Amino acid sequence: MGFRNLYLVLILTFGKVIVVFGVAKVIDSGNPNFKIGDLVWGMTGWEEYSVITATESLFKIQHTDLPLSTQDCWQLHKQKQNKKKMRATKLASPKRRNKTHSSSSSISTAPPPKSSSTILDTEFVSEELSLYQTTPYNPRSFPYSVKQQCWEKAEKVKGRDPDRWRRDVLGNTLFRKLVGCPGCLCHDYDHIVPFSKGGQSTLENCQVLQATVNRSKGNRTEISKADLIQKSSYCRVSGRDMDLLELSAYGNVRRGQDDGGCRIQ
Repeated sequence: MGFRNLYLVLILTFGKVIVVFGVAKVIDSGNPNFKIGDLVWGMTGWEEYSVITATESLFKIQHTDLPLSTQDCWQLHKQKQNKKKMRATKLASPKRRNKTHSSSSSISTAPPPKSSSTILDTEFVSEELSLYQTTPYNPRSFPYSVKQQCWEKAEKVKGRDPDRWRRDVLGNTLFRKLVGCPGCLCHDYDHIVPFSKGGQSTLENCQVLQATVNRSKGNRTEISKADLIQKSSYCRVSGRDMDLLELSAYGNVRRGQDDGGCRIQ
């Protein structure tokens, strides 16, 4: 069989000039319906293709067997476009994985936010504790000013400085510098009505009491004065002993204003 026609086709598509060399071979038994227009139509759909060889009833375009039917050309064109899309998706997928990994890592490393219930619970607990312990309107312990006045309303010790010596309601001698210790001269600022039973930390509810007696009293209100006296820690303290205590604690000795005794230097 010999070549009947050799066509040189100049195709204008989308403002581009493409020269396609087409070798057409007329085959009596192959594809009688084939026309050069089919080839031109197919090539306008595939601008990047060029005809390489022609054999029997098939045109081979870039190692792809292209049937001479126009419909087959169009299907092959769609397959090529799908391959391009898949290739572009594969190239873009690693970037997406990196972005997803970085975002997930940033989310995992971020500290978990505190729930509103936890914050509210913490606030309620702190408020409850502050109301019980540190509220200035009703503190558990007496303020300094109340302690000062509570000390001043206690009974004075004759011949001694009232700022340093007092007696509690049971008659026990107390030294100002000794607070909260178990000795016979140690004192506490006691709630007459216990704080746990609604007693206020005010001057009216305060009394100076020997620390040992205060420990025995606890929060009881029905205990009698005689019972408290029996709980007292008794010791006989002479004037000389008081002078030595003042020298040790204050560095000097003070007498009461109505006392005419000597002053130890």
